[in-house]
Amino acid sequence: MTVITEKTFYSQLSKSMAGAIVATVIGAGILGGCAFFCGTQLGWGHILSIVLLIALGLCGCLLLYFIIKTVMVRNHPVFRRYGSASVLAQRINNGMRTPCYYAEPLMGGAPFATLMTEDFIVSGSELTSFMELKDLRSVSVGFIPEVRRIVVGNPLMTAASVAANHMTDRYMESRGVNGDSAFDMLVFDDSDGKQHRYGVRRRDIEAFLNALSQIAPHISFKQ
Repeated sequence: MTVITEKTFYSQLSKSMAGAIVATVIGAGILGGCAFFCGTQLGWGHILSIVLLIALGLCGCLLLYFIIKTVMVRNHPVFRRYGSASVLAQRINNGMRTPCYYAEPLMGGAPFATLMTEDFIVSGSELTSFMELKDLRSVSVGFIPEVRRIVVGNPLMTAASVAANHMTDRYMESRGVNGDSAFDMLVFDDSDGKQHRYGVRRRDIEAFLNALSQIAPHISFKQ
């Protein structure tokens, strides 16, 4: 089992920002060359030269923004909301020992695909996607195999499992079940109206939805 550390969080964030910085630098280089050519050939007062210089300035501002974000990785919103990188790493490591859902990644590079425990859900390819289930309000899915399991006892759990079955009925009317090893995206809406996406293997959707309906019955199923 891969062990998540504070360094794992910062490494992912840095790599993400590094790609954005490289792309911005390349774009700025192209715009700079075009601006120099237009300025020397058409004149620096020409409308095209002015537009290119403005675009180059915007690239410079964007580059500065990405650099600042790279320097301030420790101030990421997820750390302010749920605790430091070391705290979250420990929670994830503990969760991997007794998961409600755990999926290995299709390819290397990520410690896992998706992990869900009784308290939180997180994507291994983007650890800052960490969200506590209590802060999620609804979920919609792109593919649902046939689900016919009803949870009895707690009224909220029963309602949630019935909703999951209804989603299955609607989906099966339009598509067939295939590609069980593929991943489908589950889109969660949180209490702030923001969306969060997590990959779940197609063959695991039934088990995932039923587990979710039991541990977080407050999360509604969107059609």
